[in-house]
Amino acid sequence: MLATGPEIQNHLISIINSDAPSIYSSAYKDELTKFGSLRTWMSLGLHWVFLTMSLVITCTIIWTKKPRRLAWLATASLFITLSIFDIAYGFLLDSISVKNLSENFFSNLIGGSFVAALIIGFFSIADFFYKHAPVANRLKSIMAGCSVIGGGALFSAITYYVTLVFYNPIPAKIETYLSSPIHGVFILSDEKEKTSGANDKKAKFSLLPPDKPIEAKISWTTMNLKDLALKNSKLGERYNVSINFLSGACSLDNLKK
Repeated sequence: MLATGPEIQNHLISIINSDAPSIYSSAYKDELTKFGSLRTWMSLGLHWVFLTMSLVITCTIIWTKKPRRLAWLATASLFITLSIFDIAYGFLLDSISVKNLSENFFSNLIGGSFVAALIIGFFSIADFFYKHAPVANRLKSIMAGCSVIGGGALFSAITYYVTLVFYNPIPAKIETYLSSPIHGVFILSDEKEKTSGANDKKAKFSLLPPDKPIEAKISWTTMNLKDLALKNSKLGERYNVSINFLSGACSLDNLKK
């Protein structure tokens, strides 16, 4: 759960501080980003920095069984541990400032309280399994431990997909109207896979952005069919192509490079 903290902080703080017209622009400005896979996201939690912080926090709270005391210890240990990490990271990157520290301390306090509440919830579920599971005591301990790990993994996965819905860029439809005369060049990549138009399938509806690029359709309208020449192509065939907008004089040889 600690590994999701920097990403959540980055996206939420950017919305507060930015006057961009969209939540994506508030976090990434004019840059085009691409999210990694869920496996990559989850593997961040195994980084030695987050494992070390988790070990310190666990050693602090594992000795108490009272929920109220557990909440206070978890919140305090999370806030102190995360703040020490932020200060050390700031010195390492030479990015220490009053504004940066204020944002980090505020985020650590809110985030520490939220994670402390999750920890209490996961411990309650683990306690339920340990007391009521109809198995041997040794298996009860394993089930209780797995429920805590599973709860943290589920929280991380939900955070990933929520972030993916709001911040993963999706393909956009672009229509361009050009006046005559105009010249265009199509360069087919050797690795492109040719597909027949008769076998095309409609894209299925999905709430989440697709992992694979969406196929695009290019229409070229001309008053005279002789003005359109496609090399090594036949009518009715469809290709996956890449469009690049270039400004200024450029030779065909440079385009191919």
